[in-house]
Amino acid sequence: MSDSIAFEAVGKKFATAKDAVWALRNLTFQVPPGERLAILGPSGAGKTTLLRLIAGFETVSSGRILKGGNDFAAVPPEGRNVAMIAQNPALYPHMTAGENIGFALKLKKVGPEQISRKVRETAEAFGLGGLLEKRPDQLSGGEQQRVALARAFVREPGLLLLDEPFNSLDPELRRNIREQFSKVQETFGITTFFVTHDIGEGLAFADRVLLLQGGMLREFGTPKKIYLEPSSLFAARFLSADGTNEIPVTLIVMDSTQRITSPILTQPITLPIQAVEKTHAIKEGILLLRPHELTPVGQNEGHLSGEIVKRSFLGPETELRVKCGEIDLLVRVPSFQAPALGDILHLRMDLSLPKIFPVIKDLQ
Repeated sequence: MSDSIAFEAVGKKFATAKDAVWALRNLTFQVPPGERLAILGPSGAGKTTLLRLIAGFETVSSGRILKGGNDFAAVPPEGRNVAMIAQNPALYPHMTAGENIGFALKLKKVGPEQISRKVRETAEAFGLGGLLEKRPDQLSGGEQQRVALARAFVREPGLLLLDEPFNSLDPELRRNIREQFSKVQETFGITTFFVTHDIGEGLAFADRVLLLQGGMLREFGTPKKIYLEPSSLFAARFLSADGTNEIPVTLIVMDSTQRITSPILTQPITLPIQAVEKTHAIKEGILLLRPHELTPVGQNEGHLSGEIVKRSFLGPETELRVKCGEIDLLVRVPSFQAPALGDILHLRMDLSLPKIFPVIKDLQ
């Protein structure tokens, strides 16, 4: 049976020769049974430490972790009904794929007939039906990773922890295995925590996303919510894999609306009424726009204009670097209609969900 997981003011510190270092600080969040949580953040943010706390490989320094509503701090790793998979599949080289998948059941003294049935059913779910008699050195990297996943699922754990398990695979294989895994996970309904450095993968995979920075929680919510409406400049930058455009702006309150002015704007802009509540306290700010939020338009229809100083062909799209005053902006357009180097480009900004942040030093 799948379990819910709740963190209540959880912290983890490690002793060093000089002082204690907090790897995680005051984490509070909850993941319902059967959901998939993607854990994102820069290197050293505490992602793997979070998984190791749940698995029982590390102990909590403050707060508590609840599994199914119960504090399981005193439960040893082998009693937590948690399966963890890392980048290396770590298969037993002397065993066949089928024996690797069924090994945990054998340790639990499950009967041979039941082991055979469960191994066969799980292997079929991962497309491994014809590979059960092969040893790891006879399998491709993708097949080995699927065996590792099947070995975790066949145990029917209450919680599955994945620490960048697809990182070493090529992009197409990685996408195929991720899609296959998602289907199986939905069928089994196992609560899953998934660490990845691939932002697109995390957003596509997850029901919810947790973003860490310096061991602290910066965002927690659905992929759509945190991507479209990030609450901090750090989050907006980090989740923008294609780069960002950051325009210094001044906000002027006008009754129930606000006007945006900037030296590079061709005309002041009035914020949509729904955005005023979020930005009313900001006087000097940074307007963050992703490349897809700038659209080429006619000469008198744009908010910005500038010269194309660089073109980068990316296949179906071409990235343009447009110099607007002292700022270079990134714009992406379909390659079949990309304008020429040196052309003047007029741009309209998508302000349906404006991302404006105060001018302060972002948290490090």
